[in-house]
Amino acid sequence: MIAQLSALLLGASIAIASPIVDRGPSDSGDATQSIGVSGSTGAPSIESAAASTPSASNLVTSSKPGACGSPTIVTITVTNVPSTSAASATSTIDISEADANPTASVPVSRAGGVLQPSAAAEANPRDDTATRAFSSVTIKDASGQCLFIDPTAGDFRQNLIPVQVQDCDGSAGEKFDLITAGVHNNAPNSTLVVSSLTQGCLNFDPRRAAGDTVILFSCGGRADGGGGVTNSQLFPYSGNETTLSLAPENANGVTCLVPLNGKLDEANCNNDASQLYTIS
Repeated sequence: MIAQLSALLLGASIAIASPIVDRGPSDSGDATQSIGVSGSTGAPSIESAAASTPSASNLVTSSKPGACGSPTIVTITVTNVPSTSAASATSTIDISEADANPTASVPVSRAGGVLQPSAAAEANPRDDTATRAFSSVTIKDASGQCLFIDPTAGDFRQNLIPVQVQDCDGSAGEKFDLITAGVHNNAPNSTLVVSSLTQGCLNFDPRRAAGDTVILFSCGGRADGGGGVTNSQLFPYSGNETTLSLAPENANGVTCLVPLNGKLDEANCNNDASQLYTIS
């Protein structure tokens, strides 16, 4: 019996197909990439949900079936799972920084093309000696929209910035100071409207092209910040009201600043509530 069994074993051909796993180039951040071996007698294959991931060379396993039957094929799946830190990595934006006056050389819309922070600071210094009827307030038109300035919409000194009229969002570009006395205002019953963000003054210049006569400009009227007082930046105001008519004193009560096409522009004064602004 033993001799017969030995002869049988010696005459048999036993084939074993061992599982082979190879790993091609992978993206460690791609959780969908996997390596698999097909479930019957086929060759291993590389599968990836990302079409751009390189595939590995196919490795072929072959064997002859013997008396003991077909080769055994084992299926193995290897999946790349990104680490928790990689999967959860996100970039955060500092909202307060995005809402601040730029201090770097960022692109600007007008002359110079790039902000020069030192030149802007020189052109628009804060008057710490001034009397402020209001600080960091919003100014709303009759429809409830807010005056707003974009500090990158002017030139390299932050002059020539248009004053937009838009839905209020509470951003720093909507904040203004009303200065009733100071370095750039020596006129009684008058106010400057000064951006709390850039320290530039609301200015009316009828010499400029139509549609561009209302701008934020260096207080005092000189581009380099060396000006004194100019009536193109003064507006009638008693100092204790919560409404304001933007009638620049250099227009002698004829011209008022009104919303037009999303920004402040000029129009004839009509002395009614539609041209009044609310301070809040």
